[in-house]
Amino acid sequence: NDFPDVPSSFHNQISERCLETKLNTQEGFTQCYDICKRHFCCFSTDPLANCYNDHTTECDDFMLCSQLITPVQETVVSKNAEEITKQIVDGVCDATSIQSSTEGFENCRSMCADHLCCFSPGGMKSNCIESKGVSECLKYK
Repeated sequence: NDFPDVPSSFHNQISERCLETKLNTQEGFTQCYDICKRHFCCFSTDPLANCYNDHTTECDDFMLCSQLITPVQETVVSKNAEEITKQIVDGVCDATSIQSSTEGFENCRSMCADHLCCFSPGGMKSNCIESKGVSECLKYK
């Protein structure tokens, strides 16, 4: 079983950490990510990587985590995924951009949302590095 038992206090904890208003800051996003990173497979659009049917109860418990991988707006770069390079990601997500404004952080979050699963713990179904490919995931590191 990839998922540990969920204590009853967990629902309060995830509700606090993953409020949409908190996800607009780097600190709030990181707190939510830390509690959710093992459960991205629950929301995967890749049928081979999706684990919802295998872990329905656990995935329902972590439903608020889906906000992390849902872009808050259309990606600021009007290119398809194949045209996005590490340099583009680094430019949108550089420290100055994400720390200087909410808009800068949201631009980065929107661009990278679909690739957070690349950085879930290895060996778990929530890690999508095999389905997306190492080179694709490394663009978002």
